Amino acid sequence: MPNGLAPWPYNFEPVPPNTQQTNFQTLHASLGGTGQTFTGTATTAVYVSIPRSRTFYVMAANIQGGTAAAGSGAITAQLIRYSSVAAADVALTAAYDLTTAIAAAGTNVNVPITATDSNAVCVPGDTLRWAVVAAGTITTQPKVAASVEASVMS
Repeated sequence: MPNGLAPWPYNFEPVPPNTQQTNFQTLHASLGGTGQTFTGTATTAVYVSIPRSRTFYVMAANIQGGTAAAGSGAITAQLIRYSSVAAADVALTAAYDLTTAIAAAGTNVNVPITATDSNAVCVPGDTLRWAVVAAGTITTQPKVAASVEASVMS
């Protein structure tokens, strides 16, 4: 019988109003680790691999700790969208401190999306990156995973 009307056990079939699907993706980037070294008094771009031909909405971001950064100044990460339409950077989050918030291995901290809803929409041609800024020297390289939750719109 269709739509789950058969007695147990049965295979689930969605009813017509429930057939729309929302496609969520988790996008990852590694901040530090093998092959990547951050230098003092510099900004390093760490690009997030995104669905190139899709429009999607950036819903959430988080950073999971492995090794906290240490140095003589602030070491921060900020999620940035490059708008191909406006040819400009759009900050999606505030600068997030990688030295104190990621103090222990295994920590998982949310990085709130501070951009407006319209600025959090990425269209084909946009890029998404974490900008890691070191204000002073770096004595311990960070090794953390940065994730972005996105909802594919089209």
